[in-house]
Amino acid sequence: MDSNKFLKRNQILLPLINLLSNFGSILVGIGGALIIREYSDNIVVNGLISSISSLALILSVLFIGSRLDNVDKRCTLIWIYIFLCLFLLLPFTFPQKYFVPLYILVDLCITMFSLVEGLSFTGNLKSLLTDNSLEKTINYNSIAGLIGNIASVAAIAVLILTTRNYLYFLLVASSGFFINIFLALALHQRHFVKDKNNFKTITHLIKVWHEIITSKGLRASIIIAMFNGALQSVFNGLMIYFWKTIDPAYSQVYWLLLAVISGFLLGAVLIRFDNRFWLLCALVIITTLALSVFFLKQTIATMCISTVLIYGETLPIGNWCSKVRIKRTSKNVQSAQSSFLQLGSSLLNIFFTVGISAIANVLQRPALTLLASGISLLLVFVTLGINVQKYRLGKSNSFN
Repeated sequence: MDSNKFLKRNQILLPLINLLSNFGSILVGIGGALIIREYSDNIVVNGLISSISSLALILSVLFIGSRLDNVDKRCTLIWIYIFLCLFLLLPFTFPQKYFVPLYILVDLCITMFSLVEGLSFTGNLKSLLTDNSLEKTINYNSIAGLIGNIASVAAIAVLILTTRNYLYFLLVASSGFFINIFLALALHQRHFVKDKNNFKTITHLIKVWHEIITSKGLRASIIIAMFNGALQSVFNGLMIYFWKTIDPAYSQVYWLLLAVISGFLLGAVLIRFDNRFWLLCALVIITTLALSVFFLKQTIATMCISTVLIYGETLPIGNWCSKVRIKRTSKNVQSAQSSFLQLGSSLLNIFFTVGISAIANVLQRPALTLLASGISLLLVFVTLGINVQKYRLGKSNSFN
């Protein structure tokens, strides 16, 4: 197969895989939140349950990320999609009496598989694409992911209107990952050669860590991505909690679905302009102001506005950081770098959803959790954003 066909096929397949992966991930996240929300109305309990998966990431993410830099990531993707399909179907077999603890165990496994899937997908982009097409394809991946998000919202709307058995969310998600098995099989990858003699996990991690801490631009891009991912995770994990507080019967949930779709569309548009630093700054400031209003008064209107702005903000910022980091660093360190990012996001997610939520619960101001994560991103972006912009423009040190 010549290089043009190789490039063209992967440029089509990668966005499709990301579309279905996002589709499945959103359904799993929302479905899981709905399932857990049925068992507890306490924000601390909801935060603890949503953070258990983050604990698994903390314990394993660095090791997994480092090992993935020395394995065939395409083959790993195929197996991960197989495991995701199977494990998403397991809750249908659980007895009602032990459903919650068993579901938490399965959720841990799904989170681990999703972690490996994300690290493998991101870490393999440079091996599947040429340098000239990398930035464009990352944009296509992000836009395709947003389409997957919108499709998942449509699926959520249909499921909420037709059934109260939230396990069907997992069934639909499983179908998306099933299709990804065949799409991953169709990816054409340059011949992979495993380093059997010199590769050492700890040594590799230390090397990657040293590159991160000594490169001001790379370090800034990862830190901003951590806080950006944390805000999105906190919101995704608590969105159903806040909505049920406002609309207990879900009688007006269509407003939330419309807000989510609008946020995705806004994010898709802004991704095309994510190299405009001033625009990203404005987004962060406006979103933080919206979260401040939501903190003062939780209504359908303030919830919907916050939803639109959070997705409209976090998607282009995440894409911006990802493009800069991937393009400016070697393909042999991508998964390990992503693992450090995931580790930071997981720690922050626990800090906000457990630590800050506990304070918010005592003060009886649950929206404090969202506001704190939004303000944190604002402070980090204002402080470090200019370093990422310089790094993108080649005015900061990098490693190739």
